[in-house]
Amino acid sequence: MPADTRTHAAPARIPALVRRLPAQQRRLLALRCREQLTEAEIAGRLHVPPATVSRALTRTFGWLRHGVLTGYAPDGARPGITSCTLGSGEVRVRVTGEIDRDNAAELRHRLRDALGGNPPVLTLDLAGVPLLDAAGARAFRDVLAAARARGVRAALVRVQPAVRTVLELCEVC
Repeated sequence: MPADTRTHAAPARIPALVRRLPAQQRRLLALRCREQLTEAEIAGRLHVPPATVSRALTRTFGWLRHGVLTGYAPDGARPGITSCTLGSGEVRVRVTGEIDRDNAAELRHRLRDALGGNPPVLTLDLAGVPLLDAAGARAFRDVLAAARARGVRAALVRVQPAVRTVLELCEVC
């Protein structure tokens, strides 16, 4: 039986995949893999709860595993943002992926970029966001406030029920 060439090529993919990760996730990998620290030791060094380290490593290793095995790694380590401008000048932004304290600042920055041309309307489509924490909710609140300050009508649409609950608890919508 011939060897699976994807399996033999997989180790060569790892450095390129790791370079695509945000700096914080690369640091976690270095602490876990290079320095061989436990999750508890990493949590102590970074002054975060162990559960945060565990969740971030699980997500990162899952993303890397998917990329190694398939040769394709979706932008799951970063919030996915796709925007388009309609004929009316409205900017529609599709946000995908889990939004939490690990990537909320990047999301905020990227969404503020979408406001750069002062569109009359900014629509944020959250159908592809399965998970949102308070940091992610604050990012959306800040972007909506920045839009209002510029006179841009902004709305969150196609929000999943669990995400809507977090947004409501954080008084975003």
